[in-house]
Amino acid sequence: MFPGIDKMVHLGIFFVQATLLYWEASMKSNRTANKWIIILKVIPTTAVFAVMTELAQMYLTNTRSADPWDVFADIVGVGMATFSFILIYKRVKK
Repeated sequence: MFPGIDKMVHLGIFFVQATLLYWEASMKSNRTANKWIIILKVIPTTAVFAVMTELAQMYLTNTRSADPWDVFADIVGVGMATFSFILIYKRVKK
């Protein structure tokens, strides 16, 4: 392996997670929702989840350590998914 693989894994996992959340929100609304409303729901949710997982590692286990750079990598993954969503999402007007 190479140094930094852990951060790449964090980035990838949160990219997939945010992408699935965007897809679910889009399908739930039959693609009629405003993309900015969806984004305002997904970003805070995933950011809080990223912070909570690191806090859980800090306080609830002795075998893992918390790293602020993991949260940064998580947020970068969410940002990449958000950028993709902005480019791809087309609202269907009824």
